[in-house]
Amino acid sequence: MKSSSSSQRLPRIKVSYLTSKVTKEHLMEIFSAYGCIKGIEMLPPSTETKGYLNKNHLRYQSASIDFETKSEAINAVRYMNGGMIDYHEILVELKLNKSQTDKMRKSKK
Repeated sequence: MKSSSSSQRLPRIKVSYLTSKVTKEHLMEIFSAYGCIKGIEMLPPSTETKGYLNKNHLRYQSASIDFETKSEAINAVRYMNGGMIDYHEILVELKLNKSQTDKMRKSKK
C-alpha cells in the first residue's frame, strides 16, 4: 500500500521550445535559482512541435522539471515564461496533476 505522500506527484513544470543544444545540466543550472529541483526529464518532440524546424533548422525539444514545492514551480513559471535559453524564447507552464485537473473540470460545471 502506498502512503499518501508517495502517491502525490511533485509540482511539475513543462519547458517548451528548447533547442537541441540544451541539456539537463543547463536546465538544472538555470531553474535551480527558483528552488530545489527533484528531477528533470528531457521529452521527445511533442505533436505540436514534431517536425517543426526553427529558423536555424534545429528541432525543438521540451523538458519536465519537478520541484520540491508548488511555490517554487510557480516562481519558475512566473520568471522564466517568455525568457531566453540558447538565444530562443521558451514557454514555461505549470503542469497540473490528475486530481487538480479533475477539480478544475468540476468547478467549471
